[in-house]
Amino acid sequence: MSAVRPCCGQTMRAPPVDAVQFVEQLPIGGTHAPRLIARLARNFGLYIPEDVLVDSVYANEPDGGPLSARNVVAVLTCRLNPRLAPHGLKIESITGVGRRLKWIDDGEVAK
Repeated sequence: MSAVRPCCGQTMRAPPVDAVQFVEQLPIGGTHAPRLIARLARNFGLYIPEDVLVDSVYANEPDGGPLSARNVVAVLTCRLNPRLAPHGLKIESITGVGRRLKWIDDGEVAK
C-alpha cells in the first residue's frame, strides 16, 4: 500500500494497519527495546525527540534511567535495525531531530 506525501508529492508506503500490533509480533526481547519500538510504532513515520524516547524507555524506573540513557537509546537503535530489516522496517535517526520508524525505501540498504 502506498500514499502520496502532500508536502512534496513523493509516494511512500503507508504504515501497517496497526503498526503497534505489527511490531509487537516481531521477535524483539529484552526490557527496553520493546518500549522503544512500541513508542516509535505509535508514531510511525514521525520523528520523536530523543528526550521523549528516553522517557518512554525509562518511564517505569524510579530514577528516570541512567545518565547515559541517550546512549542506551542509540545502542538499542543499532541493535534493533538488523532485526527490523527483514520485515522492511528501520529506525532512522537525525541528530538534533530524533528517531522514527519507517519503511526501508526501495534501493536503500538497511544499516
